[in-house]
Amino acid sequence: MKKRIAALVAACMLLAVMAPAVAAADYQKSAQFMGYFERNNVTNTIEDTKPGGYTYVNPDAQLTTVADAVGIAFRTTHAPGPDDWPQFHYNVKHDGYSPSTGLPSDNSSAWSKYFPVIGTVNPIIANGKVFILTGYAGFDEPAGLTTINLTCLDESDPSQILWNFTLPRTIHWGSWAAPATDGDYVYVSSDDKHYAINVTTGEEVWNFTGFSYVSNGGPAISDDMVFLSDSGDYSIPLKNGTYYGLNKANGALRWTFNWTNANPVFKYSQASPAYDATDNSVYVTGYNADYNQGYLYKVNATTGVQIWSNYTATGVILGGSASFDTDNVYVTSYLYGGNGKLYAYSKDTSVLKWSKTIAGTDATPAIANGLVYVSGGTAGSGGSTGVYAYYTDGTLAWRKLNAGMGGWTDSVSVANGYAFVGHENSTYPIYSYDSIYALNATTGATVWFYPQGGATAAIANSKVYTNGNNGYLYRFG
Repeated sequence: MKKRIAALVAACMLLAVMAPAVAAADYQKSAQFMGYFERNNVTNTIEDTKPGGYTYVNPDAQLTTVADAVGIAFRTTHAPGPDDWPQFHYNVKHDGYSPSTGLPSDNSSAWSKYFPVIGTVNPIIANGKVFILTGYAGFDEPAGLTTINLTCLDESDPSQILWNFTLPRTIHWGSWAAPATDGDYVYVSSDDKHYAINVTTGEEVWNFTGFSYVSNGGPAISDDMVFLSDSGDYSIPLKNGTYYGLNKANGALRWTFNWTNANPVFKYSQASPAYDATDNSVYVTGYNADYNQGYLYKVNATTGVQIWSNYTATGVILGGSASFDTDNVYVTSYLYGGNGKLYAYSKDTSVLKWSKTIAGTDATPAIANGLVYVSGGTAGSGGSTGVYAYYTDGTLAWRKLNAGMGGWTDSVSVANGYAFVGHENSTYPIYSYDSIYALNATTGATVWFYPQGGATAAIANSKVYTNGNNGYLYRFG
């Protein structure tokens, strides 16, 4: 039996096509990559242009037996509860709405600890554990940084570190990719690496090396798959972005979606894919090399085959992640130095139903209470900021413009009648957050405020978690 398992694991390790990741360039003036990175830390040649990757499997850390070298059913044994916050924007739909109740009505319960936590990443909470990324404070990585940590905390006492897992961080793009967990493994991306980690022991279960580098889109997980992205590199013509569908249990590559099978072809891809279990599809975004054309795609989640695309978002870029409800899929756009839009597309036909001008943003819309909530703007570069709530037919419910809240990387989180949003810092470290607001989700009125934290909030078990630009994790409740 042991020999047979070993043989199967070896087969898994040979599944995908090797495509070494490469590339670099000078700091580019793009809203998506407002971070400093160093040319010397990356190579300058392309040995292979195939859109694949390769997987390493550690059988000693797996929770299930590898039963098939290509595709196996993953048996989750410790699924997160509904009041947990197990992945970016709560769930694989990315709708940002938690059913958790009993949230604090003021800021008097504030708790904080310095780690330092990375200032723009959404914390993840499940089964008594809190997962954060640590290693530096703020948005921009320090020059010379080579590693960061996936840090696991005890939810009952988050000052207690249960384990750290070291991640590579030589590509300094200011990524805010969040981890995700199914209760057994926690999945996390950094540079061109994507990992599955045993949540109990902190051991590596498998890792997958992609074609390019992660910018902002963290892993998204369904019952048996993990969906990934890497962004592409503007300085290398063939270094386009790619979306991946992997087997959750062993990291085996099932499909890629990129310039080889997307129509129209995109150059950059930075979203965390949004999975729809009702029709087994995934929504992803992309944009072109000239930063003036955005694309939305619907893809078969099993095969990676495109179902439809829409490219009516002209003059802007679609760099954020989609979210969806029963009828519509919602995305936002960014225009460097100008406004963006909130779009609502038909899930079935891809037809654009409506769009609204908002402050430019890569934030993901939240959907709750019959409303769509979105945050945008760039206080860090002197732009305007705002928070908006629209009915699902596009009618404005309320908005707060230049009211000290909102930001282009800050997605609104909703629960228990509150909408939580941060304020982007306008001084160093810019593009991260220095305050959090709890708004009345129906009216937009401020219920309470705290002068730190503010990155996309995670809401779990009657508590609110958020990262600040000062390296602290904050909790309320």
